[in-house]
Amino acid sequence: MTASEKASLRAKDLTQQLLTFAKGGDYVKINIKDHGVGIPATILDKVFDPYFTTKEKGSGLGLAITHSIVSKHGGHITINSVPGQGCMTTIYLAATREKQTTAPVKAPATPI
Repeated sequence: MTASEKASLRAKDLTQQLLTFAKGGDYVKINIKDHGVGIPATILDKVFDPYFTTKEKGSGLGLAITHSIVSKHGGHITINSVPGQGCMTTIYLAATREKQTTAPVKAPATPI
């Protein structure tokens, strides 16, 4: 892995902090920092647009899908970038203090 491919991740509980996009309640803040080439300011506002890509073989759907998933879960995502220094992606997700229980997942039946 080269220096430009390294990333770091941090998470923080934002209990009762004022978040302008939030509907109230608790949130978890997740920061993902990379040390790549960054994103030029001229295109930063387009990175969540479906089919927008700067890559020759990219589909332009990765960040659009990520934005959709985060939004549908009551969250918010931002990207800040300094060209030549990488990007900081920040995701805010609604949190709960209730214990979550899930039913066991059954394996699909094999076709006969």
